[in-house]
This record gives sequence, structure tokens and C-alpha cells, in this order.
Amino acid sequence: MNFLFFAAIVLTFVALVCDVIAVATSSWMGNYGKTSIGLFQTCLKNECFSNTVVDNDLALGIKAAAGLMLIPIPIFIISIILMVCGSFKYDRSLATVACAFVLLCGFLILGAVSTFTAVTNSSTAIIMTVMNKLGGAQHGYGFVLAWVCCVITMVAAVFGFISLFVLESPTTFKSWDVQLSVRDKHRVSDVSSSRRPLLKDDSTED
Repeated sequence: MNFLFFAAIVLTFVALVCDVIAVATSSWMGNYGKTSIGLFQTCLKNECFSNTVVDNDLALGIKAAAGLMLIPIPIFIISIILMVCGSFKYDRSLATVACAFVLLCGFLILGAVSTFTAVTNSSTAIIMTVMNKLGGAQHGYGFVLAWVCCVITMVAAVFGFISLFVLESPTTFKSWDVQLSVRDKHRVSDVSSSRRPLLKDDSTED
């Protein structure tokens, strides 16, 4: 495992943390602390309520964005496990699948922030009207963190693919299947060599 692949693993873990925080926060869009909209709840001054009571056009769009942000979380975890296993076993195919999963997560998060932006910009919901009257709605740190997560995820995937197909040669990053086949051949040869003396002794006794 080279340094670039190790950096890809670390960046994937950072992206996972950013994704979890972005999903948990209720500050994807706000208005100077007076109102805020998250993926699961909307807060108006000191009172928060579920997004299910928000107008339909805004609620459906936010649910779609929330789904696109939630799907990458288990995929991130699986990708990290595959990356670690692939690096220790020197399995290029396993590491390649992990990098492909990370890239998929990047596109899912990109779809989430794009959906949220499109919905909030075109929505005529009451909460959006209230925020605009109170001074204009601005994107919060949850939305910014989601964009950061998207960029980190893309960079992690690129680092992983470069480390696998550019920096590593086939001789230094062999397939685990090939190693298993070689090891099995050695085992068969060891077993056959251990049986030969016994067969020879048996023939002499007869």
C-alpha cells in the first residue's frame, strides 16, 4: 500500500464523518439564527418541527436530498472495510471495488446538494417566504459541509484509482486469488512429498 492509497482511506473516513454531521444538523438553510431548515426538521425561532408538516413541494425535495445523503453512509463504511482488507491482502480487485463505491458516494452527495438547492430556490413554501421577508435565506453550515464532503469523496476516489492503476505495478499489487492458487499448489506439493516416503517403505516391505 502506497501513501496515496492510505490518504484515500483517511479521506474516505473524513467524508463519512462529514456526511453524518451534515445529515444530523438542522442548518442547511437559515436566516441569521431566526429560522433554519435541515433535512429532517425545520426550526422557527425556538421551536422545531418535522419537515413532514412543511408544504409538499419543499418537503418532497428535502426528503429526496435526505435519502441521497443517507445512502452513502453504509457504503462509506463498506468501502473503508474493503480498502483496509484490500491493502493488507494486496488485492487490487477488492480495492478497486472500494474506490468505485467511494466514487458512487460522491455522485450521490452531489445529487443531494443539487436537489436541495433546486428545491429551495424554486419553492414557494410558507417557510421560505417567511425567511425571505426576515432578511433573505442563506445556506447554513450543514449545506456547506455536504459540499465539502462531496469534494473530499471525489478526491478520495481519484487518489485510490491513481494509486491502484498508476503508481502500483502488477508485480507489487498482485491479486489475492493468484496468491491463494500459488499457496494451494505449495500445499499440494508438500502433501505429495510427505506421502512419497511412506509409499516407498510400503513397497520395500512387500
